[in-house]
Amino acid sequence: MLKLRVKSFWKALCRDTRGLTFVEIVVALIVVGLLVGSVPPAMIAIMNAQTRQEEKRIAEILTRNQFEFVKSQPYSWGNISHPYYDEVPAPTESFIINVDAMPVYPDTYLPILPNGDLGIQQITITVYGYHLQSEDPEDLKPLLTTRNYKVWR
Repeated sequence: MLKLRVKSFWKALCRDTRGLTFVEIVVALIVVGLLVGSVPPAMIAIMNAQTRQEEKRIAEILTRNQFEFVKSQPYSWGNISHPYYDEVPAPTESFIINVDAMPVYPDTYLPILPNGDLGIQQITITVYGYHLQSEDPEDLKPLLTTRNYKVWR
């Protein structure tokens, strides 16, 4: 009995017909609709990922340039609030560079209390960026924070 049903189904499926049935057209439209509907969200996700990757790449370049610039400047003596180093200008207004220098103990790398500097500073560089080129201050987010040390020589 099952063999007969399979044969008749296969025969009906493969018969020579001149047109398409309503069910075949509806199924084809559903498949096309699903394919077309899934493309824009995928493209948006890819573009957002590329934008984030580009922001991180620019932040890494800015951090590297800033560290080289700080290392080339003379040692700035001072306590926690006083060491100051110039900042490299950011390429666009979408990025902000923040440089913090804090004197630390040479053996433990812990911060020194105010009014002390033993010739080694922890330099922290943070690059901030506006999310997706927005200029709203609430959209400002840290893209990269890097620490290194500067020694008086």
